[in-house]
Amino acid sequence: MITKENAEWPLWFMQWSANIVLVNDVNLLARVEKNNGLTVEAIPVGNGTINVLIAKAQKPLPTSLTLPNGNMQFLIATVITDEEMQWSIENGHAALLEKLIDSGIGQISDRNRSSIVK
Repeated sequence: MITKENAEWPLWFMQWSANIVLVNDVNLLARVEKNNGLTVEAIPVGNGTINVLIAKAQKPLPTSLTLPNGNMQFLIATVITDEEMQWSIENGHAALLEKLIDSGIGQISDRNRSSIVK
């Protein structure tokens, strides 16, 4: 998760994501690849909740890294609005990611921004 601000709430998201991967054995990369992204609604972070779109990192961010034992893919979680969550259900995760990139928001999270869909 990439944010514009120095805040504590992204750490709550990281704790949530570590728990679902390690404790619940959720294979995020496989789900993201199968569905061209993944949306998750109402993740508790501090004094509220967030919705996120989890997708493979897009340029200009680094997208992958070659390690001695294989490749590593970067996944980015981007905070999305309730309207964007609904729009992605109707139009697809990849289409929402494209709209976020085209709007200039990209994969940077801002809990207070306006929706890019109407």
